[in-house]
Amino acid sequence: MTMPPAFGIDLNRAKTLWGACRHRLAEEGVVKASGSCIRALKALLFARPQPAGRKDPFDAVHGTDTDGIVPLWKLRIDSPHIDEGVRYQASEPEFIRQAIAALPLRSEEFIFIDLGSGKGRTLLVASEFPFRQVIGVEFSRELHEVAVANIETAARANRPCRDVRSICADAALYDFPREDTVLYLYNPFGKPVLRKVIERLLVSLKAAPRRIFIIYSNPVQARLFDELDRFERLDLPVEAAIYRSVDQPGIRSV
Repeated sequence: MTMPPAFGIDLNRAKTLWGACRHRLAEEGVVKASGSCIRALKALLFARPQPAGRKDPFDAVHGTDTDGIVPLWKLRIDSPHIDEGVRYQASEPEFIRQAIAALPLRSEEFIFIDLGSGKGRTLLVASEFPFRQVIGVEFSRELHEVAVANIETAARANRPCRDVRSICADAALYDFPREDTVLYLYNPFGKPVLRKVIERLLVSLKAAPRRIFIIYSNPVQARLFDELDRFERLDLPVEAAIYRSVDQPGIRSV
């Protein structure tokens, strides 16, 4: 439910901004985080809209709507984890392509999951590879509906992966399919939610041992993965933290 403004201040917006700064303060301390928090607040408060008539190159080519930066205070989100969410901002298509291409795997043997998939740009780029299935998980109903429309538009093109879908769900409650998976995250939420996601992933992996690769872009909470014995960090020429599940009995080598 949208909160009414008080004294000229949008309380939903203030709440989201405070949540983002709170994470940095907890992780970096007051001295180190103060500058980045001030810059982030200025960027959100004074960001200029894209000039009229100018369209993002990816959207211009595909007829989609995946561009822009959308702070969570502008969205209606029914989730207890709204304070842990991060604004929507699409990943660069070429980065996604490079990250997927760098993985030592055959994409036709894997499904691709994007947690915090927003408008679905990463899903569309991933569908350029022959994954068995591409799935987006997004807790904002509005962004999810935009993603569904984008997927329907892109479906007119002949893409290697034809099974692309967006699911409106909270990542902290998401049950992972028990298939070999490439998991993508573009710093979509704070540490508490990421911990819950990892816990569910580990439980799922224990119940159904399989191959998991993780592409963690803007890896603010990379330490949570680095501390796990179940995953190893790969040294790949990609500006992201890339992980692979450690081989267990019964799991095929990549």
